[in-house]
Amino acid sequence: MPVFQLDSLHLILLFPFLGFLVNGIFGKFLGRRFVNFVAVSAMVLSAWQSTLTVFQLWRVGSRDGHWVGARLVQNLYNWFTAGSFSVDVTLMVDPLTAVMIMVVTWVGLLIHIYSTGYMEHDDGFWRYFAYLNLFIFSMLILVMGKSLVLMFVGWEGVGLCSYLLIGFWFEDAAKAAAGLKAFVVNRVGDFGFILGMFTLVVLFGTLDSVELEQKVAALKSLDTLLPMGGPLAGMAVGTAITMAVLLMFVGATGKSAQIPLYIWLPDAMAGPTPVSALIHAATMVTAGVYMLSRVNFLVVLSPTAMLVIALVGGCTALFAATIGFAQTDIKKVLAYSTVSQLGYMFLGAGVGAFVASIFHLVTHAFFKACLFLGSGSVIHGMGGEQDIRKMGGLRKYMPRTRDTFLMATLAIMGFPLTAGFMSKDEILWWAYASPAVGSWNVVLWLMGFIGAGCTSFYMWRCYFMTFSGDGRRIDHHAKEHVHESPSAMTAPLWILGVLSLVGGFFGVPALLGEPVAKMLGQHGNAYHGNFILNWLEPVYAVGSTHPLARSMFAGPGELAARAGAGHTMEWVLMIASVLVGLGGWWLASRMYFPEPSPALANIPKGGLAFIYRGALNKWWIDELYNAVIIQPVKWVSDRVLRAIDAFVVDGLLTVVPPAVVKLTGSVVARVQNGDMQRYVALIVLGVCLALMYVVR
Repeated sequence: MPVFQLDSLHLILLFPFLGFLVNGIFGKFLGRRFVNFVAVSAMVLSAWQSTLTVFQLWRVGSRDGHWVGARLVQNLYNWFTAGSFSVDVTLMVDPLTAVMIMVVTWVGLLIHIYSTGYMEHDDGFWRYFAYLNLFIFSMLILVMGKSLVLMFVGWEGVGLCSYLLIGFWFEDAAKAAAGLKAFVVNRVGDFGFILGMFTLVVLFGTLDSVELEQKVAALKSLDTLLPMGGPLAGMAVGTAITMAVLLMFVGATGKSAQIPLYIWLPDAMAGPTPVSALIHAATMVTAGVYMLSRVNFLVVLSPTAMLVIALVGGCTALFAATIGFAQTDIKKVLAYSTVSQLGYMFLGAGVGAFVASIFHLVTHAFFKACLFLGSGSVIHGMGGEQDIRKMGGLRKYMPRTRDTFLMATLAIMGFPLTAGFMSKDEILWWAYASPAVGSWNVVLWLMGFIGAGCTSFYMWRCYFMTFSGDGRRIDHHAKEHVHESPSAMTAPLWILGVLSLVGGFFGVPALLGEPVAKMLGQHGNAYHGNFILNWLEPVYAVGSTHPLARSMFAGPGELAARAGAGHTMEWVLMIASVLVGLGGWWLASRMYFPEPSPALANIPKGGLAFIYRGALNKWWIDELYNAVIIQPVKWVSDRVLRAIDAFVVDGLLTVVPPAVVKLTGSVVARVQNGDMQRYVALIVLGVCLALMYVVR
């Protein structure tokens, strides 16, 4: 793709950062209206600048009316140089980044507007909006960084902000613990990301995404052995690439909540509900999907890595969906739904459907943000109640919230022509027909297919228990105060609800687009209305055309040929997907409409007791981790602490001069002071020092 310089890219980042500084420093003293104005204005300016940038990209990337792609870059300064290894702070907007900044800024703007109503009576509103602006700034660094090192800075930034926002009400010990859990689990994944970057430095000598792409495009063989004397001495290039991709995928499983590191995300519901919509629908949790799409040219060179990614994604999609069956907290239902939908995105990436994966990321931002904000509206109207067993009949009291929640529910179940239908079915089709995963196609498709039925069931269960019925389950005191949310909260819901219904038309599958193209006399159009496929194709051109990956990567047209003549099988799978979604709705309606069936009380005692208890207790995964990992670590730590206490404190320090003890203690106390922000800074410093050591 051609490269063009644009000196205004930094403005997309600058406005949210200024919002963070102003509200963080002055917000406490200048009142709610000032804080709201600064935070929302920062997002308006950032979203507007993002839109102008995308139009500029479209202008320079079009040739004779055809989109060929382009990159806009702005080199700010050289960060550091160590020998032949150099890292520049360079911002880049290409078609993939353009999609991400539009989602982050515009959906982020709607969530900021919603928050002005939701956080109206919270005393910490100024901290909340400062953190929210900082979160957007960090996410924009993540997606706009040209280097993987700069991406990692944003990666850690959103991790820090998620800790601050999830544990926003830190006076509550449980909420503070949820923020800490998210922080610690993500550090486990980030260790894999760091090792993956080290591997790429040794292998290619750079972490600049464009330079990496060029060096991968020049590879002639994956069997070439790496020279002796280095950390990867004697290893084949293909094996090293597989190792790098899998290590980076470990980072993705942490940030994007996949098995086995998904456990932090459900507990992250402890923060304010708009935070859930921002972090778990449109931004942070999609970072892992974005990262794999950014290095797609590496992923497609490793069949092993692709299969692992697809299997983990498929298993996560199905496993998390089953937990949603029995959850009673409205936000927990949506949390496990997020984990499941992220699984679909990784399933798509694992089978080579990067465009479908990113498209599902976009549509998920629409309907899941609408669902989370809708749940927040319900909680706000119910005076803080989150238990769906204590709801029902809210359609009479909250009609606007109910209508938008219904729109998003239709989308996530995959109702025909909604946004979720368009993106999810494309992933399922690729899972069935892609040659990238060998003989695993049917297994992967079946995981996604069953998961779709489960999704429909638990979402309609949530909808019926919340909005249907006569309201008899609502406490009579709470019923006196139930009310619809203000316009500042419902207006963003309507925008997201409509996008949940029609947003899928940005990526109409060829199966549905061809008849429309014929009607419009555009039969020669290769994309048949699939705008996002046309838009993103230049990003994936290197991987899809690389001779070493060509045998396992196929375009949409080739998939039809591999799976059978024409689109017959695709029609069959699409109809099956619609039917399983309708089946989930039918089963949920029989059990929960208009009120939960009395027979449900017998489930814990009947043949389905184990399944019910398993889903209710999240299949005891947290308990398993506690028994296998946490308690043994605590046991060892306790023994080591006792040994050090006996040897050092009661022994060695008794013969050391008091002045030395005092000096050492004062130094250590300044470093180990419990300040998470300082720990993050030290982690980043450690990464930089380690990089310098590797490439010296």
